[in-house]
Formats: sequence, C-alpha cells, structure tokens
Amino acid sequence: MTETCLGKINKVYFGFGGYQDCQIGISFSLASKSSGVHDFWGTWSVVLVGKDKPQDWHEARRKVLVELVERIEQTLKEAKKNCVSDLQGVPVEIVYVDRVLASWRVLTEVL
Repeated sequence: MTETCLGKINKVYFGFGGYQDCQIGISFSLASKSSGVHDFWGTWSVVLVGKDKPQDWHEARRKVLVELVERIEQTLKEAKKNCVSDLQGVPVEIVYVDRVLASWRVLTEVL
C-alpha cells in the first residue's frame, strides 16, 4: 500500500550518522501531521572504518561522495536555499510503501 503525505523538513544536519554513526553524510528528520521519519544520505567514514581499505574501496567512496554533494546541491536549488541548515522548515511530500519511507521531495510548487 502506498501512502503520500505532506510534511516538512523538521531537522537537517551534515556530519556523522547512518549505521551506528559510522558514516558521513546528511541526515534529515521529516515530519508530517501523523508521522515522522528519518532519512540519511551518505557513505562509510574513513576516519571510523580505517585507512587500510583497498584503493578501489576509496575510489567507490569518492564517487558516492561526489553524488552526495550533487544531490544536496539539487535539493538546495529546489528549495531555493543557500545552505543545508536553511532547509529546516521546507515543505516536502513524503511517500511510504507499506509504511516504510520510499521517497520524499521538496514541494517546489509551493515555494
């Protein structure tokens, strides 16, 4: 079952998070009238998992970080904001499938 609801970005920060706070990236807390959910975009932190990984691991990680920054840039453009902290309060559409977060997007129509 798919459910779509309107909400806002309740909290956002860039730093350590994700699985056991061993990842570096951006964390979003999304809130609607009836629910709240967290979303994290990021990758493993070299600081926390060590530098002794194979070179291809580091290259794959760099690719993920570039994609992450591009995704943040696109979100900022859609929200018409200049920095991550300004995303707090931005209206969003949240989609759940079987009560699990499937996706969310900035409501550009109302900005």
